[in-house]
Amino acid sequence: MKARPNLNGNTRQDFVDVYSTLFLASSALEEASSLLASNVLHSRNYTHIDGGDVACIADRHRIFGEVQKCREILTVISIEIVDAIES
Repeated sequence: MKARPNLNGNTRQDFVDVYSTLFLASSALEEASSLLASNVLHSRNYTHIDGGDVACIADRHRIFGEVQKCREILTVISIEIVDAIES
């Protein structure tokens, strides 16, 4: 990211606010991931289909793979915001 705090643009605090919001988003993602694991993606929610255990495991792998991608994206953006703040 090439954006930087600027007298004619946004302040350093604006960038800090974005970083704080990204941190909150990351925390919310972790909470959602925990709830997915312990509640929604529990095998008891797959008893309505044959091979429920296999489907449960497949869903967990797919969904947690997507969650990991989200973590990585939030981390990359956060690092770029920190670089902008520190410049």
